[in-house]
Amino acid sequence: MSTTAAPASPRRPRVLLLSPYFLPAEQGGGSVRAVQALTAALKDEFDFTVLARDHDLRSPTTYPEAARDAARRATGLDLRYLARGQAGRQVLHATLAEPFDLIYLQSLMAPDLALLPLLWARRRGTNAPPLLIAPRGELMPGALAQRPLAKRLYLALLRGLGLLARAQWHATQVEEAAAIERAVGARAHIAPDLPPPLADFPAPALTAHAPGPLRVLFLSRIDPVKNLGFAIDVLARVSRPVEFSIAGPIGNAAVWADCQARLQALPAHIQASYLGPQAPAAVPPLLAAQDLLFLPSLSENHGYVVQEALLCGCAVLLSDRTPWRQLQAAGVGADLPLNDPQAFVAWLDALDPDALAATRPQCRAYAEHALAASPAVAQTRDLLRAALQPKARMPSSKAGQSAER
Repeated sequence: MSTTAAPASPRRPRVLLLSPYFLPAEQGGGSVRAVQALTAALKDEFDFTVLARDHDLRSPTTYPEAARDAARRATGLDLRYLARGQAGRQVLHATLAEPFDLIYLQSLMAPDLALLPLLWARRRGTNAPPLLIAPRGELMPGALAQRPLAKRLYLALLRGLGLLARAQWHATQVEEAAAIERAVGARAHIAPDLPPPLADFPAPALTAHAPGPLRVLFLSRIDPVKNLGFAIDVLARVSRPVEFSIAGPIGNAAVWADCQARLQALPAHIQASYLGPQAPAAVPPLLAAQDLLFLPSLSENHGYVVQEALLCGCAVLLSDRTPWRQLQAAGVGADLPLNDPQAFVAWLDALDPDALAATRPQCRAYAEHALAASPAVAQTRDLLRAALQPKARMPSSKAGQSAER
C-alpha cells in the first residue's frame, strides 16, 4: 500500500534585521516597538534574525544574559547582540556572511549597523542579498536639522561611495517618503509601522477629573527633536495650575541642562518633576494617570507614544509635524502649529478638565479605530516580498545621487 507524502512547507525567506536597539532595551524609543510589532506579526512568514547592540541607549553596561534569554523566549526570534569594538565587528561580519535572502536596516545613521553593512554589501556587489533600508525618521527635516553639517557630509559620503545604489527604501508615511527622496534621491515604498498589541493597554475607566492642577505629561527621549524646551516655555505662559511630569531617557545632556534652567524659571503655579526613564510595563499606568500628553515634536515618524496615550484614554497636545492630525475635530486633543506658541497657551488655558476627562472613552475609541483601519500588516508583507525580488525592486533610479537642485 503506497502513501503520498504531505507536501513540504515552503521555506520562509531568511531576513537579517539590523536594529541599533531591541529588547530587552527600555530606552531605544519607537524603533524598538516598531521592530517588535513587525517581527511578531510576520514571523510565521519570514525567518527573522535580529542583530542589535548589546546595551541600551547611552548605557555603559551590557544586558545581563538572563535578560537576553528572556527576550529570545518572549519574541521567539533568533536574537543576537553586538558588543562594542572589534568583537562586535567580528560578529557583524560573521552574521552578514550567512545565507540571508534580505538585509533590512533599521537605521541609516548608525556607524555599526548601517555604515559597516553598507560597506560590506558594496564589497560583495551582486553577490550581496537585496538591501532594504528603513531610516525610521532619520531623514525627516526635523531630524536632519540636528547636527546638519555632519549629516550632510555623511549622506554625501554614502552617495559618493555608491553605497546606496542598490538599496530599496521603506517609509512609514507619505511625508517620510518625500524626505527620503529629498535626502538621497530615491523613491520609497510606503508601509505604515505596525500597531502595538491592543492587549497591552487596558480600556480606561471613565472617571471625573481629580481635584487639583491639570496633569500634563511629556513622555519621550529628551533631545532636540522632541522639543521639550518649547513645552516648558508654553507652560511658563499658562495661567492655570499645572502638574507637569517629564519622563524619558536623557538623549542629549546639553538639551537637558537647558531644559533644567527653564524649569527653574517656571512660575509657582506650574509644578514640574522629572520621573526618569520608564520601563515599557510602566508606561500604560503612567499615561492612564494623566490628563494630557504634551509632545510638541519637530518631527515624528509614527509617534507610538501618541497611540499609546490615546489607547489609555489620555488626550494629546501635539505639534503639526506628526502623522496625528485633525485631533480637534476628533475631540481627542489638538495638533497646533509650532510657529504659533500662543495657540498652545490659549488651548491649555481654555481647557475644561472635566470635559477632558469625559473624552477618555473617545480617545480609546479613536485609537482602536486607527488600529482596525491600519493596512500596516498587509503593506509590510508586500514590502518585504517585493524587496526579496531583485527584478521587482521599488524604483530607486536616483539612488546614490543628490536630490538637491
